[in-house]
Amino acid sequence: IVAIAGFALPTLSASDWSKQAAALAPSLGSLRWSFEPDRVVCTVFTINADKGYAATDNHCLPEAWGYPEGIVVDGHEASVVWRDAALDLAVVKTVYFNRPNVQLRTKPLKVGMEIASFGYGHGAKKYVSKFGNVSQLNPIFIWTDPEPWVDMLVFSYYLVPGMSGGPTIDRDGKLVAMNQYNTAEFGGLGMG
Repeated sequence: IVAIAGFALPTLSASDWSKQAAALAPSLGSLRWSFEPDRVVCTVFTINADKGYAATDNHCLPEAWGYPEGIVVDGHEASVVWRDAALDLAVVKTVYFNRPNVQLRTKPLKVGMEIASFGYGHGAKKYVSKFGNVSQLNPIFIWTDPEPWVDMLVFSYYLVPGMSGGPTIDRDGKLVAMNQYNTAEFGGLGMG
């Protein structure tokens, strides 16, 4: 699912999401580049705790920008186990990241449903969050094989820089999308 943020609808307060945020927080991590360890670049979230796997965006990795490889998750070295530049997705591994898995939503998404995005803003010591609604659901074309069509999720708020790679969840705390980046036309863009 691709998520694009920026269409103005009423948003909810953080207190409305305290239960989901508390459950999700242990699954989040901050991603930094090895050669710039004091700067949070993006966010990761656990997808397979048994293997130490966490998901993030490909554009969060230094090699996507032509820099030397090397990432750190919450102060511990990590390695890239899979990445796809076309989908802007990546999986990283660290032995330290043995945290609760973020569960995938299996029910269909609906326009108007409440959602929340989480991630580490640039320079933040704790995760930040944005709350709102699904504004649109549309298929879009991306140059991938074998299935070039993915679902686009437009939400009612912009993402904070550094939230890339973080999860967007529903009221049940289930993953509906991965945060990507802001665009001039729509706002934030994400895929999951």
